[in-house]
Amino acid sequence: MINLYSVGNTNYTTNGDATLTPISATIKKVINGMWQLTMELPYDEEGKYTYLDHGAMLKVVDPSVSEVSNTQLWRVYDYKRNIRSITVIAFPRAMESTFDAPITQLILSSDVTGASAASSLSAVSSKYTVTSNITRTGRSEWSNTNLNKAICGTDSNAFVNVWGGEVVYDNLTIKILDGIGSSENVIDVMYGKNINEISYEVDDSGLTTRIYPLSTDGIRYWDATEEVEYIDSPLIEDYPIVHSNFMETPYQLVIDDDSD
Repeated sequence: MINLYSVGNTNYTTNGDATLTPISATIKKVINGMWQLTMELPYDEEGKYTYLDHGAMLKVVDPSVSEVSNTQLWRVYDYKRNIRSITVIAFPRAMESTFDAPITQLILSSDVTGASAASSLSAVSSKYTVTSNITRTGRSEWSNTNLNKAICGTDSNAFVNVWGGEVVYDNLTIKILDGIGSSENVIDVMYGKNINEISYEVDDSGLTTRIYPLSTDGIRYWDATEEVEYIDSPLIEDYPIVHSNFMETPYQLVIDDDSD
């Protein structure tokens, strides 16, 4: 069962705006990599597909992730329409931490267990919980990055490269476990026919609605009036989640000073 919640509907305890019957659906999970739901949706007579939009939420039965709940929330970030159907791409809700959980600086200067490091990362954002059962010790530091990249990015400071472990996205909880299985897992696979037709695609994966400016001399932007170190797009409220990014500028930043 897959329930669809329109962008404005955040009551995920209900069955949502529509219960979908897709032509095919695939969930692909790459350990410490991309988790992706791909679904082909028909143009049904009831018009359920009309609730689909960028930022909509899907609730999918997936008992492999959690012992607490057998349903997981997936955010629609890309969809492509053709004359026969709609192809939908979604990622787990916890992977939104790539966009709305920036880390300006976090330093673990002494050796701590993976469990303790996860607790420190969990304090970065009130939206997400990070847990780990890893007892190995290590140290790391992160700056000008985001929560998801700090956990499973490719640089040497990433959690999985210091303490090891395998990442599981469980709704708003990010679990870093000693081991969960094979390097790649594909579940609930049903294939439809391939067709070649005129189509269009909606994909704003490169979208930024909040920037953290950084100057070449290492000075961070600071707005003393608003007491924030970022600049928001005037269109930020048009999207269901904040899309944050760090941006280097060759110019010296002007720091607001209200001391006069």
